[in-house]
Parts: sequence; structure tokens; C-alpha cells
Amino acid sequence: MPRDRTYVRRFLNEPATTVGPTCSCPYPTPRVSAAVYAESNVRSSSPELRPLLTFEEPPASVSRHLLWVIRMRKMHSYAMGAILLSTLVALVTHQDASLAQAIVNTPPSEGEAEVGNADLDDYVKAYGVSPEEAREHWAATDIAGELQADLIKTQGDIFGGLWIEREPTFAVVIGVVAGGEKTVRAYVDKFDLAEVTRVQQVQHTLEQLQADQAAISAAADAAGIDIAAGVDQAEGQVMVFVETAEDASVLTRLQLPGTANVVQQDLPTPAVEIYGGLPPTTCTTGFNVQRIGAAGEGVSIAGHCPNSQSYLGDALPFIQQQYSGNTDAQWHTTPTFTDPNKIRVTSSGTTRNVTSRKPLSQMVQGEAVCKYGTTTLFDCGEISIVPYDPGDTCVPSSGSTYVRVDPNPNAGDMAEGGDSGGPVFHNNPAKAYGTISCQSGVDMIFMPQNFLPNIGVEVDITTP
Repeated sequence: MPRDRTYVRRFLNEPATTVGPTCSCPYPTPRVSAAVYAESNVRSSSPELRPLLTFEEPPASVSRHLLWVIRMRKMHSYAMGAILLSTLVALVTHQDASLAQAIVNTPPSEGEAEVGNADLDDYVKAYGVSPEEAREHWAATDIAGELQADLIKTQGDIFGGLWIEREPTFAVVIGVVAGGEKTVRAYVDKFDLAEVTRVQQVQHTLEQLQADQAAISAAADAAGIDIAAGVDQAEGQVMVFVETAEDASVLTRLQLPGTANVVQQDLPTPAVEIYGGLPPTTCTTGFNVQRIGAAGEGVSIAGHCPNSQSYLGDALPFIQQQYSGNTDAQWHTTPTFTDPNKIRVTSSGTTRNVTSRKPLSQMVQGEAVCKYGTTTLFDCGEISIVPYDPGDTCVPSSGSTYVRVDPNPNAGDMAEGGDSGGPVFHNNPAKAYGTISCQSGVDMIFMPQNFLPNIGVEVDITTP
């Protein structure tokens, strides 16, 4: 790291006259607080590594410094603590509280114990990486989700999809049709992801693949065949799942688009069991929710679950439900309970605060997610198809607004009977992704949380 020093005039709202080192890295150069730099020099055996940092960047770009912040930990553990604290202060100044909480939970120095982050442990074991590398992967994946949403919105005529690969090394891969490479690389640079991104040429745009999926669904409906379908962006295919060999044979005779890949497999079914002897409450509660535009809070459950619910013998009054199209959710008030925005993550009762939400538009194929259900408990997996249409056997009149998740190599079934409605999330504090809708073999299908407003509520992320 170069040891030249740059004079600055700003540390948050205070003037600065002393200086610190700059960094020759692919991220914007950090600037130094004079007062804290002087204080840190008194206590550090490596003064050039000790200054606190802040960034003269707009709020929208602050999140992209997280990868850089994590990597700085490898330089000096004490310096990293200073860097994290100052970055947190800068983020709070910019009112980016959710990212500030994420940075507070960056990993401890080497040799320190991780506390309360089972999905980090799961990821480390599943992919053979260090905790620091795992968090770098997560940070890059979050930024890749923002990039994906931007490319879908602005470059639909050239964008061929985005997905995560982990072999031989972690990479964000972007598909682009011929002639679009230069444009997409400019977006990659804009989002500071060049170091981990590979751009490769593909035959079809994501828009074309989604149009093919719509045509396949229409053909299947006309033939009276139940299907589930979604775009595998990494393979450039429309995955079409059918229940029987006969249905598969009929579909292949319908002159489907060349991108179709018909697979015989059990279709998704709601992960709920109803029979005598079960506890009064069926399924699994999802997230604490708050009414949009009015007072009121409660808890969400899958829309296909029974409306009559109770907990510990106390009734949970039913308010609203939708079990069709893009929504499989209902919510209930909780008049005899308090409503902290927490989720359960272990059978022993360990909880995590829920402090942020992730929309469908920013979920990426290959992204790591975790879930909790009353039957299968805690497990993690990878998003395999997004968006995904689970078919009418899962949600009546469903569309491509759901997400399919494969289990990690060391995980069990991602969903079974009784798990419906359970939370899908990632990290600690938790980011809300959605709620379990169905199971398909060992896979899980979940409804993204950004469709909860269809029943008048949203995931509560207020301070617990």
C-alpha cells in the first residue's frame, strides 16, 4: 500500500488538517480524520494502518465500499476495527442504517469466535472458504443484485442473465449477446465489481428466454398439462417440469421453443400437513409485519395454510389473505403478544433481528439463502431459478414471481410438510428474502417478501 499522504478538508462535519495514507485499490480512495489519525498513531505500532476512514461519496455508492472494508481486515486487525467504526459513522450520517448494521457484523479478527451466525458456518463448510472470503462473496452478491436490477431495467436488448459461480473460484457471471460486451463492462465498472466479474457471450437475452417461458406456459395450459417453469440463466434454458412421462411426451410434440428443457419431476406442492393430533397452529410463522399506511402489526403465515391460527392457546385473529398469482400469504394480529421483529433460527430458540429486506429484482441465481421451518428446522441453500413459476399445484394462477432453492451439499430437504410460511433470510442481523410456499423434491420454493403489500403489510424492520 503506498505511503504517500493526501491532505483533506473534511471528516464528516469537521475540518481535517492532518493526513493519512491512500490506497491503490479498485475502490475510491479513503480519506482520513486528522484528530482520530493523531490519536491512533499514539497507540499503534503500525501508524500507517491506523487512521479512521470516511468517504466523500453519495449514499447510493457507499454500499460498494463494503468489499473493500472487509479486505482491509487482512492488513491489520486493530486497523480494521478503526476502519469499520468510521465507516459505520459515515453510513449513519448518510442515513444508510441497514448497511451500517451489516458492517457492524463484519467478522471478528482471526482467532476470535463467530457468534450467532449459523449460515456463515454453513457456507464456510459447504464451499471450503474462510469466514472472510464468505463475507466477501456475500457483499459481492448483494452488489450484483443491484447491478442485475439495473441491467434488466436499462439493457434488456443485450442482457442475457446474471448468476453466481463458485468453481473453480467465486465469480459473478454476466451473459450478454454479441455486440453488448462493452456496454455491460461499463456497468460492471460503475458497480465496482470488475475484480470478481466475468462477462461471457450468450445466444439469448433474458427477455427472450422469459418470452419463451410465457409461450411454453400458454401451450401447456392449452394442452391441459400442469407444469412448473423458470429460466436457468446460467444454461440459457427454460426449465419445464412435468409430473408424468406422458405429459413430457405431449409437450415435446407441441413444437416448443428451442430453449425448452423438459424434465419429469414431481411438481411443487404446499409444504403443509393437516391431520388429527397436530398442534392448534399449523404451518410456520414467517415475519412480524406492520400494516402499510395505518397502525397495526402482527405475523405472516403462508396463504394456503388454514385461516384459524393460535399460539400457546391464544387466538391470532385473521385479517387478510391471498393465495393466487404472485402471493401466497396471510396475516394475523397478535393482541396478547409483543411483536419484536425477530425470527427463530434454531430448535433451541435462538433468534435473529430482522433489519432489512431484499426484493425479487435483486435476487441472483447462485445466491446463498437460509430458512427455518418447524419440520426441517434451519438449513441453507442456493437460489437455482429466479424468477420461477411453480405452477398451479403450488399456487393457483401462479406466475414467474417465485424463487426456487436447492439445498447446499451438506443440507437436508429444504422444505417439508409444516414448513409453509417459514422465513427465508440471510446473514445476522437477518435480511428478509421471503416465506416458504412449496416443496419440490428436496428443493424449496419461496414467495419474495416484496409481495406482502398485496395483503396490506410489509416485513417489520424497525429497531427491535
